[in-house]
Amino acid sequence: MSNKNLVEYNHLLFLLHEEMAFGRGEEEYADNLRDQSEPLWYLLSKEEREKADKFSEELYVIEDLCKDHYKK
Repeated sequence: MSNKNLVEYNHLLFLLHEEMAFGRGEEEYADNLRDQSEPLWYLLSKEEREKADKFSEELYVIEDLCKDHYKK
């Protein structure tokens, strides 16, 4: 069963990674995403945090692949 907080946290994380990928990681919208996700983090169990960390790692890999692709 999926946890609503984890789903919402991952959604915000995805949006944040998208902002970072386009060079907007320091803008106000990205800061708002961080602010929204922080309280959700503390509602997650240890296992859910591990899943969220893994998802974040995967997003960084995708971000790097996209940067490499668009450099060509």
